[in-house]
Amino acid sequence: MKGKGNRLGGEKSPYLRQHAHNPVWWYPWGSEAFDAAREADRPVFLSIGYSACHWCHVMERESFEDALIASLLNRYYIAVKVDREEHPDVDGLYMNAMQAMGQRGGWPLSVFLTPELKPFYGGTYFPKPQFEYLLTELSRLWSGERSALLKQGEALHDFLRRPYPSATPEGMPGADLLRAAFRAAESRFDREHGGFGAAPKFPPSMLIRLLLRMHHRTRDERPLAMAELTLQAMARGGIYDQLGGGFARYSTDERWLVPHFEKMLYDNALLAAAFAEAYQLTGNQLYATVARETLDYVLRDMTSPEGAFYSAEDADSGGIEGAYYVWKEDELGSALGKNELVAARRVFGLSPDGNFEHGATVLALQPGVAWEERGSPEITALRGRLLALRASRERPRRDEKVLGSWNALMIEALCRGYRALGDRAYLDAALRAAGFITEILYRDGVLYRRCIEGEVRHGGTLDDYAFLIQALITLYESCFETRWLSTAERLQETQNALFADGNEGFYYTSGDAEHLIARIKDFYDGAMPNANAVSALNLLRLHRLTRRDAHLDRALGIFGASSVLMKGQPSAFSQMLIALDFYLGPPFEAVVTGERSSAASIRAVEALYRRFAPSLVLAAAADDAGPMAQGKPPQGEGLVYLCRDTVCGAPTADADALIAALDDVSRYSLDE
Repeated sequence: MKGKGNRLGGEKSPYLRQHAHNPVWWYPWGSEAFDAAREADRPVFLSIGYSACHWCHVMERESFEDALIASLLNRYYIAVKVDREEHPDVDGLYMNAMQAMGQRGGWPLSVFLTPELKPFYGGTYFPKPQFEYLLTELSRLWSGERSALLKQGEALHDFLRRPYPSATPEGMPGADLLRAAFRAAESRFDREHGGFGAAPKFPPSMLIRLLLRMHHRTRDERPLAMAELTLQAMARGGIYDQLGGGFARYSTDERWLVPHFEKMLYDNALLAAAFAEAYQLTGNQLYATVARETLDYVLRDMTSPEGAFYSAEDADSGGIEGAYYVWKEDELGSALGKNELVAARRVFGLSPDGNFEHGATVLALQPGVAWEERGSPEITALRGRLLALRASRERPRRDEKVLGSWNALMIEALCRGYRALGDRAYLDAALRAAGFITEILYRDGVLYRRCIEGEVRHGGTLDDYAFLIQALITLYESCFETRWLSTAERLQETQNALFADGNEGFYYTSGDAEHLIARIKDFYDGAMPNANAVSALNLLRLHRLTRRDAHLDRALGIFGASSVLMKGQPSAFSQMLIALDFYLGPPFEAVVTGERSSAASIRAVEALYRRFAPSLVLAAAADDAGPMAQGKPPQGEGLVYLCRDTVCGAPTADADALIAALDDVSRYSLDE
């Protein structure tokens, strides 16, 4: 084997840099590592994590900084370290393998591979004694009983390369799948604390947005009640940063009280969009406040000087989980006035015993305290005082990678926030970020995944394309600059060429992705919406905007390819069902004509933006507008054509009439 030593020193990834001084001879993912494994006839130990991962830090301190563990890895294995956010394709592939072994997924993901990269054993976090035993035992088996490991590797390789379901002749899925998803959600709903299932609880962003659509379509109060209880419980809980805004990744308990403190860009983008839509639907100011505070947190703390968005903030501060966010009463006794201390106890639950480790308190709005009181002058001043005190602490590390897909989710959320809240600053931020992504990460017709310190690397995966196309369509509908729609169209053509599996959806990686032993194609939601499902909705929206039937055919192909899976487990397909809801319609189209800066036009467009209308597509009549705007001549007073099923009414600037027409949706029952 050529050379010794840790090879991560030249990497840009903050996660890889965290491990660059370990005594483990880490390789980054790539040919050098795999050539070394084949040359030395050693298995590969693949460790996948990310910079904000608490248990990744724990395993590093316990094992990867330990001399004995390092010596075992260096002597018997080729150790490869992967940032899952740079290589979601690698992470997804081997996560599927672990789940096929019956292992629960999570990070750090620890997988043992043959030199041909076929997985034969793995897990997540291993405590040091268990990890030491595992390294020793697997080395012994590799030397003396290798055939069993190779057999396991072949079996898992075959599983990963299994054929995907094909479209069935049963026809298009319909409202029956939405009803089944509702019943599944209802059966898992926590009627006391909101959310679905037991702890740990992750914010169910896609399911909430689906439930809002179900209520809108059916006028049934049950899906809205589930969505609202969950949104309000999260907003009042410790998972939400009551001082600085923004959400932690998940709650360790069923009450949304004690979070896993890392903050991820994608969570905050998805939740900001969900709260903005809830505000559009209900008019409840709680949702407007949370959407605004979440977007403001990202713009304040997670935005680069160029206007792009950073990836994450760590769970740990000074090596201690949650240290930046929690409070001890004796710490505040001398910092706050008597009345402030009493208010902190009553409103946010500050106590001598705390609700977290070592007598510390995670701030959460207490039962019986109305949300409106949180915004009172007294409590607003208290929050500002605590925020100023917190600013003197060591801040968690920030991962300053710029990821195309996550930035796209944030661009989408900012557009949703602009439309729901009417704050032009959100649209301006979306435009600036979109300019960065399309100028820096989109080169020579190809989209790249990430940028760090000016270095652009790694070919884009399906979610990079799908999420950016979604964001650019929404950006076009928010500002009516046709360049964004044109770019979305070009990206869709490239996505089709690189990722399409015939007309039955898209693989996650392009056909020329290096070192992958299988191409993944999936339709399930994870922590982020499924990229095939986002693509289905993108294609439907593009079809409406451009009248290109090829877009519709591809969207229907995705529905057909996923229909069997959806029928088996509809609750795992919230984003796909959102796309299906859009397809079922009724399809509304609004074309804004004439001088859009006129008072009449502004009122009409604002009415469209403020209303919850998930099946609405917007365009502007202009010389370079697409087919949707053709035949609708500009009107000097800035009137709007509102069309349903492509049948258009007379142009109007009457906001009340536009809203009434949008609310006249086709309905179905959730009980049939």
